[in-house]
Amino acid sequence: MNIPYTIEIKVLDDMEKTKVLLLEQPNITRVDINGETLTAEYIGNPQEMYTVLNALVFAEIRILMFQENKRRLEQAFLSLAHGFEEQGKFNTN
Repeated sequence: MNIPYTIEIKVLDDMEKTKVLLLEQPNITRVDINGETLTAEYIGNPQEMYTVLNALVFAEIRILMFQENKRRLEQAFLSLAHGFEEQGKFNTN
């Protein structure tokens, strides 16, 4: 199981345009718009996350913030718990 990294991005430009551009990146599996922030799921090598930022810069997107969300441990636990629950090995109630 590959737990995705979550990247939070704020831009000055059109968020829908930025979302489309992000979804064109090979290691981005999902992009949501939450208020003024784009949240992208990244499944690639964390040492190569900069390629996503490079793509935005190359497309002349004006970026205010680009950061990894540090809640990976919580995401991993919830994903594991959900998997165990589906197998009937863990009850969250």
